[in-house]
Amino acid sequence: MAVVRSGVMLEVARTLSASETWPHRQVAIDLKAQGASGWAARLYASDAWDAVGDVLARRADVAILNPATVVAAAARRHGGSVEELAAIATIPSYDQLAIAVADRFGITTVEELVAAKPAMRLSLRGGRPNHSVHIVLEDALAAAGTSVSDMRSWGVEISYDEGLAQQPVRTALMRDAAVDAVIDEGVYNWCHTAIASGFRFLQFGTRTLARLEKQGYRRSILGRDLHPELPADVLTVDFSGFMLYARADAADDLVEAFCEALVESRNRIIWEGGIGLPLERMVNDAVDAPRPIPFHPAAERTWRRHGLLTST
Repeated sequence: MAVVRSGVMLEVARTLSASETWPHRQVAIDLKAQGASGWAARLYASDAWDAVGDVLARRADVAILNPATVVAAAARRHGGSVEELAAIATIPSYDQLAIAVADRFGITTVEELVAAKPAMRLSLRGGRPNHSVHIVLEDALAAAGTSVSDMRSWGVEISYDEGLAQQPVRTALMRDAAVDAVIDEGVYNWCHTAIASGFRFLQFGTRTLARLEKQGYRRSILGRDLHPELPADVLTVDFSGFMLYARADAADDLVEAFCEALVESRNRIIWEGGIGLPLERMVNDAVDAPRPIPFHPAAERTWRRHGLLTST
């Protein structure tokens, strides 16, 4: 009966989290032996950067982070070290941080934007202050020599608008020229709208990207191969991958059991590529599935045992 009870709740949670009409779609799952006085493990299905603090503080055992490369910045913000964390696998999701500015400003790079200091109306992601896009942007602007606060001081009017940039509120702002700049991730969903609305995507300079790479970030290309409407490829900051991670000192049996469960259930799990997790890509530091920190030893042993690792 314990299996039945747990199965009912897990299936209901799965159904609710997949429903477009149910707003509460992130999940924490606690597990224990039947009759035990305390919970033995917590799996935390939030992609927010503040979940890193829960893992560092041992309030959660396994969590998810997007983008994978924000892990070092998130650990620092919680007063911890990235060396305290270890990777399990990364669910693929190819993405970039995108800074789109109205073409009439004649600005092509982030560094030109900082030098010109134009007054403008900027739309940022609202509704989720704990979303990683905010700290990636904060670090990216700092590497370029500015900040959100600095931008306000030179006359940038910032609105925190609900939803991703491809959702109706923000696409209307672009199409109606109600804003002059939009910054967000998930760019594959709104690149065409921005270009059609007269926006240009700004490129990051190599010195700025080198500073970010020292902090654990990676560079990426917003490319014409996927977005032929772009006038040219855009060098920017990577925002790829949903990394599953734990503390580096998490119990081997817990991490091994988690990995084995992924192998067993992989063909039932839905991700953005369809049904069936591509574990071979998830464990080999792919471009759309970065692994910016070392594996937990139990994860690495499990993936090698299943013959999934092609990289060292």
